[in-house]
Amino acid sequence: MKTTEEKKILLKEYIASLGSVAVAFSGGVDSTFLLKIAKDVLGSGCAAITVRSSLFPERELNEAKAFCEKEGIKHIIADIDELKTEGFAQNPPLFMQDPDFCRNEKKGCRTGYRKYCGRLEYR
Repeated sequence: MKTTEEKKILLKEYIASLGSVAVAFSGGVDSTFLLKIAKDVLGSGCAAITVRSSLFPERELNEAKAFCEKEGIKHIIADIDELKTEGFAQNPPLFMQDPDFCRNEKKGCRTGYRKYCGRLEYR
């Protein structure tokens, strides 16, 4: 089994192989860690994308903005309306038993991210 440090080295090598990345950045622990590693490896070849929506608290958006400003990371705000994702607003009664419900919701966000990434030439 690989040590944590070995895994971190592999992550850095993989990110370097991409040349540029846009990290879906919520401001949480996982995305903050990934974004910081990407910035350390790629410098200006790294960007953060954060969703602005009625479902993402403004306070968390402001924290994400502050982190990116402090770290000198290009920060893109993606306006995405999850409520327009088919089936999302209906909140079907059996959605907890439907494994595709969350997958479809996340797919809508990823589609929005890809739109921004493609225009900016990030992966």
